Amino acid sequence: MYSHDNKFKGEYCRELVDHFAEGKSLAEFLHAKKVVRSTFYNWLDLYPQTFGVAWKQAQLAGEAYWQNMMRHGAVTRDFNFRVAQFALSQRHGVTETRKLRHKDWLDVKDLTGSLNKLVQLFEHDGLSNEEMRAALDQLLAIATLKEKDELESRVAEIEDRLKI
Repeated sequence: MYSHDNKFKGEYCRELVDHFAEGKSLAEFLHAKKVVRSTFYNWLDLYPQTFGVAWKQAQLAGEAYWQNMMRHGAVTRDFNFRVAQFALSQRHGVTETRKLRHKDWLDVKDLTGSLNKLVQLFEHDGLSNEEMRAALDQLLAIATLKEKDELESRVAEIEDRLKI
């Protein structure tokens, strides 16, 4: 049974950080503790120096978890980037000013095609130099060694041609 009672325990601070460090959500934490959201937010108000600090640390731990998963997934290619992007944006508020989503340009089975799509976005859709540079860096980060050699020379040609 879920509780509205204020049954705060000091160990919840460490447990909250540990919970988020495993990539879990606030809903999962609340379910494990059998408390409702309003109780959680009351704890934040009542214990800002302990639980409030733990909440900030937990949010950073969760964000770091998902960023690490994306980095690992970029190397192994055994990862769903959309899941990580969703977690980062919905749980941790990580977004860009103009959201360039992987589905708009990235096809991990055809990185050359992805590069061509990026050039189109840059030339026709007003993609900024910074956005293009970040996308090119992402593309190179997920390329295998063989693909990387091919792509690096193409990227250099494109950077020169587009002056980015």
